[in-house]
Amino acid sequence: MRTAPLLLVLLTGCAPTATPVTSTTTVTAAPRTPQRLLAGLRVAANRDSAHYDRGAFGPGWSGTGTAPPLPDGCRARDAVLKRDLTAETLSRTNPCLVIAGTLADPYTGTTISYHVGRAYEVELDHVVALGAAWRSGASRWTAARRAAFANDTSNMLAVARRANQEKSSKAPDQWKPRRAYWCPYATRWVTVKSAYSLTITVRERDALTAMLATCA
Repeated sequence: MRTAPLLLVLLTGCAPTATPVTSTTTVTAAPRTPQRLLAGLRVAANRDSAHYDRGAFGPGWSGTGTAPPLPDGCRARDAVLKRDLTAETLSRTNPCLVIAGTLADPYTGTTISYHVGRAYEVELDHVVALGAAWRSGASRWTAARRAAFANDTSNMLAVARRANQEKSSKAPDQWKPRRAYWCPYATRWVTVKSAYSLTITVRERDALTAMLATCA
């Protein structure tokens, strides 16, 4: 008489029903939810904080244009402004240049009128700041990888200058946007850190767990 495997009997409390495996049998992977991405991040202490070098990520917005253009031909900063502003007016001679528009700031919930002549009211934020990336693994990257990270628009948001200055390079355990934006903010944070294999601290993990708990 054929018996069921002992371990399976112990786990289920009864003998299993045999299911034939055919060539059409498929295994569906669990969805990569933000919570699963967070669980997959390696927890480690920050490192190399004293040696942070902003220039290691490339020339920044005031550089000489060494960062490669995106598929639409625009630079990262211009692409994010075009994406995040509404009712925007583009330059007639440069379709990448936003002359004016309206920003619904995700961090504060305020509405800001943007004009290229007074652009200081709107800044571009690296959600996972360059300094935060440096402390969680980027200090050991190649210059090319750091430049690619600095120009990755999936890690950028157009935001109010005040909020961006307050946030600086802080992690979610040190700074948070308005509560209504916790879910998308934490989702973007863990997605970027996962994509670039960056680490998180214990306090950062706990803060992100609380923020993701607000997701519907």
